[in-house]
Amino acid sequence: MKFETRLCIRDQKFAGVIFATYFRLVFQFDNEDIYKVYHISKDTYDIPLAFIIKMEKSLDRKVPDNNFVDFYSQDGRWVRLLFPFDKVEQVYQFFFAFTVGPNVGIKDLYAFEYFKADSLLEQRYNGWRVFDMEREFRRQGCDIQPLDYREETANRKYTFKYLDNSKFDICSTYPRKLVVPTIVSDEVIKKCAKFRSRERLPILAYYHPLKNHRSGRPFVTIWRSSQCKSGIQDARSIDDETMLLALGEPDPESRIKPERTSGFHANYTLHIYDARPYLNAMANRVNGKGFENTENYRNAKIEFLDIENIHHIRDAHAKLLTLSYNPDNNNNFYTQLDSSKWLQIMSLLLTGANKIVRSVKEGISVLIHCSDGWDRTSQLSALAQLLIDPYYRTIEGFKVLVEKEFVAFGHQFTLRCAHINKLLGDKERAPIFLQFLDAVFQVYQQQPAEFEFNSEFLAAIAYHAYDCRFGTFLTNSEQDKLLFKLQEETVSLWSFIESKRESYLNIFYTPDENRKEALYVSAQIRNLKLWEEWYLKHWPSLKRLWGINEPEVNRNFTVKFISMLKEELLAKDERIKELEALLNNTPKEIVEEETKEQELPSDS
Repeated sequence: MKFETRLCIRDQKFAGVIFATYFRLVFQFDNEDIYKVYHISKDTYDIPLAFIIKMEKSLDRKVPDNNFVDFYSQDGRWVRLLFPFDKVEQVYQFFFAFTVGPNVGIKDLYAFEYFKADSLLEQRYNGWRVFDMEREFRRQGCDIQPLDYREETANRKYTFKYLDNSKFDICSTYPRKLVVPTIVSDEVIKKCAKFRSRERLPILAYYHPLKNHRSGRPFVTIWRSSQCKSGIQDARSIDDETMLLALGEPDPESRIKPERTSGFHANYTLHIYDARPYLNAMANRVNGKGFENTENYRNAKIEFLDIENIHHIRDAHAKLLTLSYNPDNNNNFYTQLDSSKWLQIMSLLLTGANKIVRSVKEGISVLIHCSDGWDRTSQLSALAQLLIDPYYRTIEGFKVLVEKEFVAFGHQFTLRCAHINKLLGDKERAPIFLQFLDAVFQVYQQQPAEFEFNSEFLAAIAYHAYDCRFGTFLTNSEQDKLLFKLQEETVSLWSFIESKRESYLNIFYTPDENRKEALYVSAQIRNLKLWEEWYLKHWPSLKRLWGINEPEVNRNFTVKFISMLKEELLAKDERIKELEALLNNTPKEIVEEETKEQELPSDS
């Protein structure tokens, strides 16, 4: 169905038609020249239905221009369409039903229809096979005891083991295999899960080998979980304390004897990073949750990172979007950006990641958690690994990182992206994954030579996290992924990404195979940038309106990069001259003899 209408751009109005497909809302100008005259991209008014998070209408019999329907998009697009008075309600109800109206089921999402039209894309690139838990831990250098291990017939010992969660009975939002310390019995681990919110017990997220480290440890680890159920009475669980002691001291030759005596060991072996503000963590104790008392967890030190919850992040993001929604009302761009608090939260997130990296560099294992361990925990764990491991800064590695930390470990994509509940104001909606991608962009724009991919790669992932075209980010857990048969009935986003790989390559990427130091990202607000490829992609004129200049860091880096290339060429020229001089000083008969040897045919 389509409607004739007029589109408002500032104080001007342009005739055209608006219609909806199963997947998108599209406006087309009657006059095609408008795209060129006003420098408008054709996809600006081609909006996935899943992107529309809000609709408003206005009715006025006396003033024709006051009869309109407004559409607000997840990526900052705002569209106002004028209609005759008697058409407004009809148009509003029609598009409301397609976009922000009643809830739908997972199977009703576009990804299942898209698969029927383009399943060959998945067959060609096999995006669903990008991540394999066992393969990834082998790459990290972590040797893990298999599920079919039998101690009486084995001739080796393992520090870590796989825990069978294939029935999702230990934790319904974790993957089928979990990596835990071998020294802790399965019985103790299962009791530990009961002492953690939503049974999200501590599991291994990353293994980092150490060589000749001053701590004397051969490796250091990053673990993740949810908050413990200490409650207002500061309840204890010996099983949970045993588990956390093993996280810091996982050597199977050690003997764990948790004691009920108080006291804190100055030389702690585990650094707990609680993403929440301290007051929020205290408030959770009223509801039977809370945080670790280090008098009981005798090998641990705890630090609160002061990152606000999903409600604050949702509010900050909503204020940020108003910068694009209402450009004429935002004469002071930077003041409005500051008042959104988006970059302030980003600063806390990056600061937390830096702290985790610092602990790893010091040879201290880390446990990260927030409340339920699937929002801020995923962000911090993934960012820290991105800074530590250059593999995750490649296209292939970043896919694996996202699959592991967000998809496999249970980030709530269905709820946070509001895939099946479009009503604005839904308390579970929050741009957690988008914020993570924004944080990655902040690292990228500070150190672009360290990334194989560019900012458009991140923007493409953000776009398809919301448009429901692919199955990768549709559900809340691996259990849901299996239940809805995503791998059999939808295309993976990674197949699509791979088909356009060349457009996502970063020309400044200079991999250093000998690099041992982790990256450091400046978390100071003055060094953070608005992610223009996402928030201003469709409104290039807003840069001029708000006086935004291209980031100096990119220009400065280009100059530095060119200088570096010149130095390499000069060095090669010098080496060529040295070899020529050596050749000129070599006796002629030796040169001829070596030339003859090189020309002799091989034995084969």
